[in-house]
Amino acid sequence: MTPYYILLFIFLLLIAWIYESSSDRDKHIYDCVCIVVFILFFGLHGDVGDDWSAYKEFYDKCSWAATFGLGFSFVNLLSGCLSFSFQFIILVCSVATNLLLYRFANKNKLNVPLFFALFFAFDGVVNEINFIRNIISLVIFLNTIEYIEQRNVKRYMLINLVGILFHYSSLIYLPLYWLLDKRLSVKAYSIVLVTVFFLFFLRLPLLTIFLTDSGPILNIPHFGEYIYTDSPCYPLQLTYGYVEHLLTGIMICILYDKLTAVLLQRVAVNAFMLYCLCYCLFSNYAIIATRLANLFVFCHWILWPHILSSISLRRVRIGVCVWVFISMMLRLLSISLLPQWEYKLFL
Repeated sequence: MTPYYILLFIFLLLIAWIYESSSDRDKHIYDCVCIVVFILFFGLHGDVGDDWSAYKEFYDKCSWAATFGLGFSFVNLLSGCLSFSFQFIILVCSVATNLLLYRFANKNKLNVPLFFALFFAFDGVVNEINFIRNIISLVIFLNTIEYIEQRNVKRYMLINLVGILFHYSSLIYLPLYWLLDKRLSVKAYSIVLVTVFFLFFLRLPLLTIFLTDSGPILNIPHFGEYIYTDSPCYPLQLTYGYVEHLLTGIMICILYDKLTAVLLQRVAVNAFMLYCLCYCLFSNYAIIATRLANLFVFCHWILWPHILSSISLRRVRIGVCVWVFISMMLRLLSISLLPQWEYKLFL
């Protein structure tokens, strides 16, 4: 195992550590370093992950497929017509994704290296390598959160429609315009989280009717094959990830008033609730639970800096920092140990 993921993560944390005390000029340099490193790291990888071969096969066919998204199909066809290699598509997607990530972090005055580090550890690696289309639609959504605050529904909807061209899952973001900025009472929020975490153990067969051979969902083209062929219908297991989500939820409830004072953080707090709801409610089907939860994974990238800064007791803050660091290292280590995730260049 070559620990490329862990080394890059530590590199980002070191930059984040000196970022706040740096001059504006130095901060701009650090921002550029993060962007360039990410674009090259995710844009020049070869056969890494589980979906690279599927995207490569789609490119080689040079076809138009609605299941791959109209936007991605257009980029695929255009690259094929111009005789660009498949790697060109990977690089273009990396440039688009990481520039949009930077725009969001910079627009909201976040610590850019820390934001990139959190993105990298909390499923950013999997998203940028495996779920190319999903991550583009997700970062497009991130850059429309500002229009929720501005109450500009037209621009919010129009830009997210562009995201839908890359992945249809972005449809779920459209009605959230009216929901994500709402503030529940801390009691109501706590009750929702407790109920959601309890549902994980009930293993409710909510999707059983729809996922039988005669069910309506499996009649959707490509979906049934995706569920049963590419990813078996196995349930989520009780792992450290569940404990991590539970402890995160407890901290959010304790710091709820501070975290929900600003709209961006309030959006992230509500997104965490939806993240846990998808993860626990559909735990009978791991692939569905994880893919739906992935639509709200951005909550971790936004919340953690604010959670840490909201803890007033220094010893407690240091303890939480150590725990979060260990959690992120475990996430990256679990990826590094898988043979198909061994990082390699396209050359």
